[in-house]
Amino acid sequence: MYGGAAATSLLMNEIDLVLYFDKTRQPILWQMWEGSLVPFGADEPDPTYGWKEYYYNDYHMLDHQKEYLYERMDYWVEAIDPDCLKMLPKKQYHEVIETLLHYPIKQIKIYQPGPWGAYRFRDLFQVQGLECNAWNELAGPELGMIVDMGNGKVCEMPTLNLMQHQARFLGPYLAEKYPRLFPLDVWLDDGYFPEKEPLERTAMPIHNHPSTTYVRQHFNEPLGRYETYYICEAYEGACTIMGYKDNVDLEEWERLCRESKNRIPIENWREFFSIWDSNIGDLYLIPPGTAHGHGGNQMVLEMDTCPSIAATEYSFFEYDFARNSWDDNAKAMSAPPMKMHLEHGFDNEKWRRESWVKEHLLAKPRVRKWTKDYKFDRYTSAPEMPFEIEKFQFYTKADNDTQGKFAHILTLTIGKRVRIRNRRNMEYGTEIELFQSAIIPACFGEYELVSVDGGFCEIVQLRWKKG
Repeated sequence: MYGGAAATSLLMNEIDLVLYFDKTRQPILWQMWEGSLVPFGADEPDPTYGWKEYYYNDYHMLDHQKEYLYERMDYWVEAIDPDCLKMLPKKQYHEVIETLLHYPIKQIKIYQPGPWGAYRFRDLFQVQGLECNAWNELAGPELGMIVDMGNGKVCEMPTLNLMQHQARFLGPYLAEKYPRLFPLDVWLDDGYFPEKEPLERTAMPIHNHPSTTYVRQHFNEPLGRYETYYICEAYEGACTIMGYKDNVDLEEWERLCRESKNRIPIENWREFFSIWDSNIGDLYLIPPGTAHGHGGNQMVLEMDTCPSIAATEYSFFEYDFARNSWDDNAKAMSAPPMKMHLEHGFDNEKWRRESWVKEHLLAKPRVRKWTKDYKFDRYTSAPEMPFEIEKFQFYTKADNDTQGKFAHILTLTIGKRVRIRNRRNMEYGTEIELFQSAIIPACFGEYELVSVDGGFCEIVQLRWKKG
């Protein structure tokens, strides 16, 4: 027997040998977009099969089936390329997972062109076929990892396979509070334009995100979307749109958005919004219901919560300047304007004003530790934000510790290369380059960060507040 969930509990007693065919997320999405995916329960491609059916229904069934088979399968099979299947006996598969928990995890790089994409990635990374880039996903639940098996052999598997040991991977608190959920996402948002462009081209849409209460009520998700923007690079005109000006008519703004539906330009949109000048090291806190948008001319390290076990993200667009969006085939802004989410957007809107944003959401770094080797800062936060943003700056090395309860996500924002190594066993380590992240499992313990070339380095750290 073969097919999605063939080895169910009803049939296991009739099956002599079970092979679990595993696949990372991105190839599934590519097949879905191309119309070539054979969905769960089908025997031929279905071009009408959509992402909502996958994320809200089929993903959860298949994920539970995967968890059921971890201890019942006889072989694990990497099944990304049907012409190059790779098989591990169950015992060896579990040895691989156990070994990976001793190491920092770097994830496969994903570059995504998008409707407000820009051109710094094209210069920095020279990815073949990449023109504009809106996001580079650095760490998150939908990404995969390439495992070095030795002797030139590698396996590719979903990072979420490590969630078999969620308490060791993410810490006991998160395992108990949010079972099965990898609650953090890290992205790098490209905002560089070689020529001066209007804000209506460089900015993200004006949008907001839902709280935990909102997504539980409307989408049956366990966690809301709590977001931050950390500015890694700033160019001429760098800015972030966030909050409404103190004296504007908010009902008028909602009326204009509903009339426009992102098809008719709102010529005076700037009169309603606060536009904050940005520079390197700035951190914007973006709790749910806060109208905002990355304004462009900056490289943004976006560190957020992930609301869904299936890795869906919730953004409610209110206005996108009635502009065309990105067409990756034409390599131009020639696709139709994006659809907005006005009902959810305004239902979720907190209508935060400029003075309130200035007082509560423009975070400041505070020195928490200084030694002759390094400086460690923690940014101010807001009570509803569930995670901390922290920063190491050093020329030689810095010390850190997961304390057995905090998973860390580290991103190199300044510098060429940093070596991460466990203090108890230097074999357990890795290196990250500029604008690359590593997930440090909660069980990793004490470790050090070393500048490979002795140059100045800055590491920005994301971790949960409670542990």
